Amino acid sequence: MDKFIDTSIPLCSKENFIYFISESNQLYGFDTSKNILFEPSSVNKFNLVNKSMETYFTDDVKKTLEEKAKIKFSDLVELSLKINYREKYIGRKFFFSKAENRIYIWSIVGGKWEKSDIDTLRHIFSNNEIFTDATTVKRSEKAKSLDDLGIEFNDLEEISLRFRDASIHYYHKKLNKIYSLNIASSVWYIPTDSVQKQLLSHVKKNIDSKTDVVESDLISPNLYDEDDTPTTLQDLDKVADNDKSPNDHCKASRNC
Repeated sequence: MDKFIDTSIPLCSKENFIYFISESNQLYGFDTSKNILFEPSSVNKFNLVNKSMETYFTDDVKKTLEEKAKIKFSDLVELSLKINYREKYIGRKFFFSKAENRIYIWSIVGGKWEKSDIDTLRHIFSNNEIFTDATTVKRSEKAKSLDDLGIEFNDLEEISLRFRDASIHYYHKKLNKIYSLNIASSVWYIPTDSVQKQLLSHVKKNIDSKTDVVESDLISPNLYDEDDTPTTLQDLDKVADNDKSPNDHCKASRNC
């Protein structure tokens, strides 16, 4: 028991409880009043470790990676774990290097850096779209607020078009650019070039037609007005019929 505690890292203490993370990256609590070891709930684990990360993940840790890997930490993009992988990889931070096309991993236990190829871990991240469009990587860290992006909220106009990315997208008229807020993680970010182009096209069409933006949850939505564009094969047949001349209709029916 003593060896187990000696190899663990203390996170915090609350009343009669002491929380720590073990050498195998497992989080436990110790009740000093009852002298028993227990395992906190998944939610408590995640919150406790995240709060402690701010204490242990210092500038010295970042500098260590820069010296070891010969890269700039500011060139890295932090990766977000999917909810169902948070407990499995608790106590770790993941960063993507566009230049090396590689993932760097830091663990709160031991404070060491490791590296991995993309294909091995791609499935555990919620923002893994950056792997398929690496040219759009622009920031090393997630923006906690618009101030980090140098943008004022009053300059943004919400776009009601929705994708399946749990984000709200905003249009910056002065910069003619899209900024997005991920609801699940409360993080502001700049969408990829392909998403920027699609949303800007939608905004322009909406301005030109002076109609409300039609909400959609398609990944690649059709950005035409609902009333003007045929959406089914039957609609296309109707359009084709309307384009026929009276003589064409007569020939088709053989009654003229």
